[in-house]
This record gives sequence, C-alpha cells and structure tokens, in this order.
Amino acid sequence: MRGKLLPANGTGIELSVFIGPFLAFMIWRYRHALHRQLPREMRLPLLVVSVISIWLGMGSLRAAHLPLWLSPFDWLRPLPGFRSIGVTGRFWGFLALPLSLLAAAALWRYLHAEQRSRYRTLLLGGSAADTTRIPG
Repeated sequence: MRGKLLPANGTGIELSVFIGPFLAFMIWRYRHALHRQLPREMRLPLLVVSVISIWLGMGSLRAAHLPLWLSPFDWLRPLPGFRSIGVTGRFWGFLALPLSLLAAAALWRYLHAEQRSRYRTLLLGGSAADTTRIPG
C-alpha cells in the first residue's frame, strides 16, 4: 500500500469524491454570476449535453414497471449501438464537461471574490491536492 493515502484498491483517483461537495457548493454559491458569465452560445449546448447525459444515465426503468415513454434508454434499445450497452453509467461521463467547466469558473470566481486569508489558501490547496493522483 505504499504511495497511497487510503488502504484501498484504487490508485488515488477515488479521492475526487471528496472534492465533489465543495465544487457543488461553489457552483451553487456563484450560480448567478456563472450564468451571467457563460457565453450565450454555450448555454444551450451545455444544457442539452447535461440533460441527455442524465436522461440516458438513468438506464432502463422497465424494472421499476414504469411506462416505456418515461424510460428514454428503452426508446433507444432497438438501435444497433444501444442494443449491447448494459452499463449506462458511461453516459454520466459526458456530464463531466459542463460540470468541470462550471466548477473551474466557480473556483476562479471564489479566488477573485474572497479576501486573501489562510483559510482560503488552505481550501484552494486542499482542492488542488485532492484532485491529484497519488503515485503508487
């Protein structure tokens, strides 16, 4: 287990789970400024990618006995590319682009909006250290 922070099977990238709530809080805190700052031509594409990622990431809702029209993944099941996809979690990966752009903008806004303090330095340092991969 040398080189790892936690005695786990992962390679250190699982530490990104700990930064998620902080980034979500930053996005929520600066949501109005981020909305104003986001270029108009980027709003619709990022929204569409986000909605489709969530929509398809839900997977098949047939097991929950919901109607077919509520289960978008089942709509696409007859298509050749979707017939063999059993793991729908891969669609959540496409949500990473809009979220990472918003999180980066929120951190930038936090960096310039808050006064310089030891707390701010520790918080931003912790966020950078949390997302780095620990070699092992």
